[in-house]
Amino acid sequence: MPRRTRRLRRPQHVIAARVGAGVVVLLVTITLVTSFTASTNVPTSNVGTSTQARLIMQLAPAGCSSLSLTVLVQGSGTFSNSQSHALVLGSAGSNTITDTGTGNCIVGGGGTDSTTGTATDICITGPTLNIANPCPVAAPTLTFAISGTQPTTATAGTAFNVTVHALSNGALDTTYTGAHALTWGGANASPSGAVATLPSPTWASGSVTIPITLVAADTETLTMTDGTARNLTFAPITIKVGTATRLAFTGINPAPVTLPCYFTCPLTGFGRGTTASFTVTVTDAEGNGESGIGSGHTVTFTFTNAGTGASGTPTAAQAFPATGAAVSPRFTFTSSTSPSWTTATLTLSANGSYTAATAAISQ
Repeated sequence: MPRRTRRLRRPQHVIAARVGAGVVVLLVTITLVTSFTASTNVPTSNVGTSTQARLIMQLAPAGCSSLSLTVLVQGSGTFSNSQSHALVLGSAGSNTITDTGTGNCIVGGGGTDSTTGTATDICITGPTLNIANPCPVAAPTLTFAISGTQPTTATAGTAFNVTVHALSNGALDTTYTGAHALTWGGANASPSGAVATLPSPTWASGSVTIPITLVAADTETLTMTDGTARNLTFAPITIKVGTATRLAFTGINPAPVTLPCYFTCPLTGFGRGTTASFTVTVTDAEGNGESGIGSGHTVTFTFTNAGTGASGTPTAAQAFPATGAAVSPRFTFTSSTSPSWTTATLTLSANGSYTAATAAISQ
């Protein structure tokens, strides 16, 4: 006989219990998901933003209320401003602010501030808001300047003019007037010991014309100062030898005690029976040696009051070279051995217009 399969039926209360549990689980799940979702959503608020215009004067401290400010300038540390009618703000630290504008309000930080401005600026500095009205004024930059083109060549012994202006912050300082002692540098003495003429003339409304005479045939860079911050350095000036006009003792051996010994030469401490030698040079009026004087120029050496036994060689006139340095052959002089001898005079004479040179010899 075929088997019968018997299907067992669950009681209704068991089914109801399981369905109830499922509903509970579903409700819990839905609740969790809903709760999580709500936690990530920010509710919309009614808070908004707005932009409102402000005048620079509304930002300025009360200490600057007398000014009319239209520009805002910000900086930190060391900085400068050249604008005018500006509110100049430093950083919270220490500031060094230099202002060259006008009518500005300069506000430092909370540290130690250094501010300089103009006579129309107001400065407010430091933690205690120190007010300086007007600001400390920066010291002006004082200089000298040459007007026009400075000569860069000159002739020894011949004056040339230079016009100089006294400047303050680059502008002519018309208050610089009257006598001001100038200290000069860079000018050399000539071989004969002549010195340059560098005067201190009287100034008028910040200007002066200075006649300068340089004497050494070389290249010189002059400097000039009045002892304050004002000073001037010239461009290099090349000085050429002047016109040949004189004879000079040169190359004396042994060397005289007093130097230089050129046109009028004192030779002291010269013993009896002593020999000295020397050359003769054609120079300009300042003692600069000439060259290329051409042919036909001679020099003669003579001596007087030299005592018994004194001698000099050569006794004939000696020619200067036509080209190159105008230096004669070497001459010698030997003093007297006589106990009565004390002095002698040596003379150098040219055959032309050159001025003679003399030497006074003594024991």
